[in-house]
Amino acid sequence: MKSIFPKIIIFMVAAGALFFVARYLIGLKAIPSLSEYIANNPLNDSSQTSATSSAPSKISIIAPAGTIEAVVVTAEADLEKGLGGQADMKRDQGMLFVFPTADIYTFWMKDMLFSIDIVWISPDLTISGITENISPQTYPATFVSPGPVLYVLELNAGAAKEFGLVAGEKIM
Repeated sequence: MKSIFPKIIIFMVAAGALFFVARYLIGLKAIPSLSEYIANNPLNDSSQTSATSSAPSKISIIAPAGTIEAVVVTAEADLEKGLGGQADMKRDQGMLFVFPTADIYTFWMKDMLFSIDIVWISPDLTISGITENISPQTYPATFVSPGPVLYVLELNAGAAKEFGLVAGEKIM
């Protein structure tokens, strides 16, 4: 029987390297962190939630087991569409929905082509809950935030666990 110990060591070294590369890129300001994005984009700016689609920006979310590059959507049309119609997404990518106010939000899998995890995030960047492994076949069922949230992060199914995201913890 082969030992998985060498594979675990390789995974840990690779994850650590990715973490330091991401921190380096953020240090260069190539991709802002979530905290930097929030500091530079006041949420009371009504232009962020216009009815038309705008060019989405990208941010880095530092998770315990790596870095997630997320497309930020704030425009009403983008908030409604989300990942609908998109064929797939890289394992280390996601979509961050930024809402104009903290509230209870409902999501569904309309036009989705792959399974996702939904990470519900409160205004203080605490993960208030995670809904895992939601299949496109669940449509028209809806998934409701566990409380008022300001941000919602959609990831590939299983990625929340893979990146070490846990309810009650803060993200950066």
